[in-house]
Amino acid sequence: MDGGMSVLYCYELQLESHVQRRGLGSHLMRQLDVLAAHFRMCKTVLTVFKSNTGALAFYQKALGYRIDETSPAGDAADYVILSRRTGVPAKR
Repeated sequence: MDGGMSVLYCYELQLESHVQRRGLGSHLMRQLDVLAAHFRMCKTVLTVFKSNTGALAFYQKALGYRIDETSPAGDAADYVILSRRTGVPAKR
């Protein structure tokens, strides 16, 4: 639960450099979306270090994730929380 909403939280996704940029990360994240929607969860959520600019670009530009309302503001943390809605209505 995140703010009273059911969410699927991806705690870690790490790919060796030799398998990056081959579609595996996108495929895995799409599978999380399928699972989240199947189990009637409102969004998928993940945390990314601000210094990991490649991952931030991947999640935001390639997959459509946005900074979540629960993400710490400003320089309060060295990470951001990103999320993407599944299309399932929020139940509060």
